[in-house]
Parts: sequence; structure tokens; C-alpha cells
Amino acid sequence: MHLFELPSELVQLIFGHIVKSRQLERVMRIRIVSRQFKTYIDYLISRFRILSQLVGALRKMEFLSRYKPAFPSYICSYLAYQVLREKSTTSSLGRIHRAAKAVCEQEGNTGDEAVVTYTNSLIRLAMCIDIDTLLQEPTAKQPNKCSDGDLEEDLYVAAIYLGKQSYVEGLITDGIEFCAAVGRHDVHSRVFGKAFDAATRQGNVSMIKLLLSCNAQYRDTGSLSIYPQRSILHSAGFYGHQDAFDFALDVRPISLPKEESERYGKPDARALERAIRIMPFPQSYERVAAMLGPDSKVFSRPGVGDPTGWLQHWANLGQIDMVRYTLDKGANPNSIHLVPGSSPLLSAIRSDNEAIVRIILEAGADPSGPDPPNLPLMEAVWKGNISVVKLLLSHGADVHEGCPPPIVFAAFKEQMDLFRLLKEYGARLDTPETGGWAMALAKLHGLSSMVDVLVREGVGRDVVFHWAPLRQSWWRHNLWPRQ
Repeated sequence: MHLFELPSELVQLIFGHIVKSRQLERVMRIRIVSRQFKTYIDYLISRFRILSQLVGALRKMEFLSRYKPAFPSYICSYLAYQVLREKSTTSSLGRIHRAAKAVCEQEGNTGDEAVVTYTNSLIRLAMCIDIDTLLQEPTAKQPNKCSDGDLEEDLYVAAIYLGKQSYVEGLITDGIEFCAAVGRHDVHSRVFGKAFDAATRQGNVSMIKLLLSCNAQYRDTGSLSIYPQRSILHSAGFYGHQDAFDFALDVRPISLPKEESERYGKPDARALERAIRIMPFPQSYERVAAMLGPDSKVFSRPGVGDPTGWLQHWANLGQIDMVRYTLDKGANPNSIHLVPGSSPLLSAIRSDNEAIVRIILEAGADPSGPDPPNLPLMEAVWKGNISVVKLLLSHGADVHEGCPPPIVFAAFKEQMDLFRLLKEYGARLDTPETGGWAMALAKLHGLSSMVDVLVREGVGRDVVFHWAPLRQSWWRHNLWPRQ
């Protein structure tokens, strides 16, 4: 009998055992077997709060979104489910829901659709502030405490992030001060962060100006101090808000000492050097580059200051416009970076950006370079991105090259779509380094279904794999079972 012909209660028990008894990484691989698998597993991951296993393991969510943008979206959906289940109105999840409802009430729109939309947006903001608190399981030992003032500040910051201009204008009229002066307390929510940061994250210039109207210097002179300017520059560059970036440069003139030695420790110099490294706009990049000058240390740093170093940098950050710009300026897509095992193409693959992979390949990048062990096809199969794998294969990537060969990774990842694709392009399984290695890993990790697949492909169930590149710590770290 087919699995899904069983009673739904029994199917749910089976999937519940799968979700609870396996490492999260493998559960996520099993999840993509089919749409039905995905439906059951997603529900049970949320129901059993499985992502609490990630507490302490995630980098800052803002940076994670650049490397695997689909994953933060998945976490957001997971947290939206937890928000609906949350009984406490003073926990971080409860406060997100409470703030979303409060904003809706201010608008006179309390329909479920509006509340859900605002809740999802505010989850994204809260994820940037403290993802661990949102993911951890609730505990009755430490009840969440917050004052009425805390809840009010949640509402204020939420309204700013959601762009509720007229409501914020009313708050200012009533005497609420935002970024009134350097060193003064800005409105700050423990869940959503600072009010001014919420506006800069959205790049909402009208809201930024409204908040700055509380600042005497800006109100009287139309100019800013370095601190709010630096905040706008960073957020606008990071999140891709060109209007906000240009506003920050225009609102306060920056004049740097001509000599690089005289710039050391200067806040203006640090702000521009930091901004140019996250800049997604060629026009603004050139503007800041002109302000810094060709002798700036930013352009002389080994492996970064040259065009190829910048190309790899932008590919790593997933900045499509800047990748094109740097290639137009003469960057060599095949130049090997100073850091071993890196190249512009590898950076694009690692950032999971198919568009940039395509651009770099079309610019002439070698689909099978640089030298092993870091080969583009290996990296793409390891990432599990079948679109990028197809792209590399269509540009002539060698399906046999790698240590281990890509087909071994596909077997280890249990990704049958990749496995079949590599077989279509001629990947072998009849050597110890291919079928033998794949079978050894499948048995070592208890991948019984993959063992059966390999047997059907002609690999002996009892094949013995005698060799592995022990000098390479990479494969041991990633492929050896973890205790």
C-alpha cells in the first residue's frame, strides 16, 4: 500500500517520527521529496518547534538572507505559525502579534488579512534584532515581563517600520521625541529595536525626515551629525535603498583630509569606507569612491582593492548591478583570489545567486576552475541548487571532476533530481571513487533509501571503499557522521 493511502492520522504519526528522530538537515532534505512530504513535514516542524534546535547556531539574520534568501523566508513562515499559537501577550512572539493588531486598530482595519500581513512584516524586523529569542521554546519558569511603556514603544516602532506616517506625526505632535539629540534616549523596543533604525531599514526617506524633525540640529539647519548619517548610509547600502543613501550624502557634506594617514580614526572616513563595501548602486559607488580618492586604503587592500577582488566581493554579497559594473571595469572572472579555494564564480555559487552565476559564466569564467578540491560543480551540488547545476553543466562543467565527484554529493544529500541530472550528463558509479564512495557514505549515515537506489544503479551493496583524502579536513568535517 502506498504511504499516502494510509489513514491521515497514521501518516502523520509516521512523519512525526521522521521529524523527531532525524537531524534537522536531513529532515529538510526529506522534505523536498514531494509536495505531500513537504506539507506534512512543514506542519510537524512547526508543531513540534523543531527550529528551536537552531538557537545559537544562526548568524545575524540580515547576513544569512544574503547567502540563502529562501531560508529566512521559511523561518518567517515558521514563526508566523508560532505567533498564532502563542498564548502570552508579553513574550516576544506575543508582542509581535499585539503590535500588529494595535497598528490595524489605529487604521480601523482589524480584518484577519491585515493583521497577518503586518504580523509577517514585523516578524521580519524582529528577526533582525534577536532571532534566538524568537526561536527558543517558551518556559514557564521565567514569565515574560513588560510594562505598558514597553508595549507602547513596540507600537511606535512597528508603526514607523510599517510606514504609518500620519500616526507618527500625531505621536510627535503629542510630544513623543525620536532621535532628539545625540546621546539622548531614542524610542527603543526590545522586540523591534530602535525607532530610527526601523525607518532606515525600510529606506523610507519621508519617515526618516519626519523622525529627524525632532532633532534640533536638523530642524534648524537642515544638516545632520555624523551618527544618524552613518546609520542611514549603512542601512541604505545594506538593504539597497538608493534614495535614502543619496539623502544621507546630501544632507551633510563630508570633507576628508587629503592624506590617508590623517584619516585614521576619523568617523567620516570610517563611515564611507564601510559604506562603499556594501554599496549596491554603481552611481553611488562612484560618488563615494571619488570622495575617498584612489589612494584610499579601501582600494589598496590585498586581494580586495583590485577589480577582481571587488568582483568576488560583490558576487559574495549577491549584488547583481555591482557584479556587472565590476566586469565592465575589466575584472577577470578567472583570476584566482589570494584566499585559497575561492574565485568570483565560487562566491556566486556559495551565495546561491543564479543570476550572478550566469553573468560570470557568460563573461568567460571557467565552469571547471579553479583547481580541486574547490570546484564549481561540487559547490553547486553541495548547495543543492539544481538550476545552478544545470547552468554549469550547460557551460561545460566536467561531471567527473571533484574529490569526491559531484554524484557522491548528490547521493549523500539524497537529492534524486540532482542525482538523475548528473547521471544524464554521464556521471559514473562504476569506480571506487564514485559508486564505492557513495555507497560507503549512504551506509555510514543510514541512508537506506539511497542504498537501494545505488544498488539499482549497479553498485554492490557490500562494496568496500578503501581510500579517502584524509589530508583534506573539509570532507571529514562535512561528510563524516557527527556524534
